[in-house]
Amino acid sequence: MGVRLNRTAVVDRGKADVAMAFAAEVTAYIKENWGIPVIWGMEIGGTFGKVHWFADYESMAQLEEILGRSLTEPAYRALVDRSAEIFVPGATEDTLIYTM
Repeated sequence: MGVRLNRTAVVDRGKADVAMAFAAEVTAYIKENWGIPVIWGMEIGGTFGKVHWFADYESMAQLEEILGRSLTEPAYRALVDRSAEIFVPGATEDTLIYTM
């Protein structure tokens, strides 16, 4: 068993290109610095301009460790702070799924 995190964010109008570049950059950062394989994509149906990130963790303990790092690591925080101008405020959601 494991845990999958699906994080979504809605792109602000006219910023799709910047959002895709950011999604690729933050994904690469997580893979390179934390060793977590993350994939991302944009929704085709449903909400226009919704970006999804998917990451699989071995356990809730591993997820909690990474979430803790995401709150305290200055380089990651600086990267995420840039996203405030790209995505609609308050439209980011996390879904956790136990995988079998």
